[in-house]
Amino acid sequence: MGAGSAGGSEQAPAIVGVAQDEVSWDEPNVTIDAGESVTWKWTNTTQQHNVGSPPPQFAIWTETAYTVEYTRRYDTPGVYPFVCFQHGGMNGTVTVRGTGTPTTTPTATATATRTPTATPTGTPTATPTRTATPTATATPGTPAATPAAPVATPYPTAVVPPSAPPSTTPRDVKRPTVSSVKLTAVTRGVKARFKLSERATVKVTVKRGSKTLKSVTSTQAAGTRTVTVKGSKVTRGRVTVELRATDAAGNASSLTRRSASIRR
Repeated sequence: MGAGSAGGSEQAPAIVGVAQDEVSWDEPNVTIDAGESVTWKWTNTTQQHNVGSPPPQFAIWTETAYTVEYTRRYDTPGVYPFVCFQHGGMNGTVTVRGTGTPTTTPTATATATRTPTATPTGTPTATPTRTATPTATATPGTPAATPAAPVATPYPTAVVPPSAPPSTTPRDVKRPTVSSVKLTAVTRGVKARFKLSERATVKVTVKRGSKTLKSVTSTQAAGTRTVTVKGSKVTRGRVTVELRATDAAGNASSLTRRSASIRR
């Protein structure tokens, strides 16, 4: 078995979450022993995330959501990449060391192969004369070399789960665009009207200086859209409004900034 099985009942020695910038993992490279598990877990993030194996296999393991907890066990040593398909730059790897369950390691496989080889050694010795003994002794040498082929390539499926289907869909690399931005001050907030080039997750943030007063993230279809950001901290005075769109493939638009005056 390659990556192993998924579930949420066992205690995982490694936990991967979403970093504070929300475009990277807080633990992008984890190391475990064979037979152990990794849990991907995040709660109430401002952007939706998922996790799965990257192209060309393109297998998504979890739903896309603001809160996720998902555990996956790895039984075979190797290096397994993972990615958030909402944000293509969120890449990471799970390195599985071969010190876990001995039945899954190449050493145990080679030992089991040699055990039946020793059996025929005694059989020809009893039937013919003792002069045939050197021939029987040499016989195990030939089949003993057979396990060398699988041992030389111990991790044929270590890169991805064997069930992951190949992808024939080319990767989307086109970034969405946010244009024609117009701001309207409302009571304790700002209404942002803008044009979106494709369906994407749009984050609108209201700041005063470097301090974030309020942020709203929502999924919007292509076309002219309106998002209102209101909060108790959005008080009278000059504010800066930032807009950024991220599509399903993780391509992010340029950060758009506009200023507005809150009067009430």
